[in-house]
Amino acid sequence: TGNWTFAAGSVKEVYPLWWYSGSGSYSSALLSAIVSIGTNGGDIIFSSGIYTFATAVDGSGYKYNLIGSGIDVTTFQKTANIDMHKLGTHANQVRGITFDGNSYTGKCLDISSINNNVLKDVKFKNNAGTSETGAALYTYRASLLLMDNIYFVNNGKHFHISANGLNVGYMEVGDSSGNISKFDGSDYVGGTQDSMSINFIYIVDNTG
Repeated sequence: TGNWTFAAGSVKEVYPLWWYSGSGSYSSALLSAIVSIGTNGGDIIFSSGIYTFATAVDGSGYKYNLIGSGIDVTTFQKTANIDMHKLGTHANQVRGITFDGNSYTGKCLDISSINNNVLKDVKFKNNAGTSETGAALYTYRASLLLMDNIYFVNNGKHFHISANGLNVGYMEVGDSSGNISKFDGSDYVGGTQDSMSINFIYIVDNTG
């Protein structure tokens, strides 16, 4: 029992639960976990459950991976009109998380002006934002973004992707009625719910 103290960056795997007050939003706990990782890199681990966010979490300048326990197993859920999470710096990963906009506006995940990031086993759903800057997934000037096993369901605007190099493994775009479009970069027809500006696309496998 008691308090444990460690220097920023000295621990490579942390759990936001360590900083959680026990009730309400996880925003402060996640930011504390990010700061504890520092700039050297490490994993921020979320177990199963719904984690609510009432204020934006900006990880700019920090190097970390957000690791959940799986799609619809670990859920980040908005409780206000916010940009829920801004990823930190280059070469970060987001894995095994559902981002639930919960009918609120603002971005769910912002990946801007950073390179070599990975999204794998991630779902974006129920986000109410309809503008490019309010898309569930927003990227701007992101180079070499790898996305695999990504799902978009029932968002006002699913994504705005501006990237110098997009590597897509498997991605589905669906609506509230269950209509699905598989993204393959060639015959995918975008609409009001998505927009892209990409210098090149490499499709790995989208037959699943």
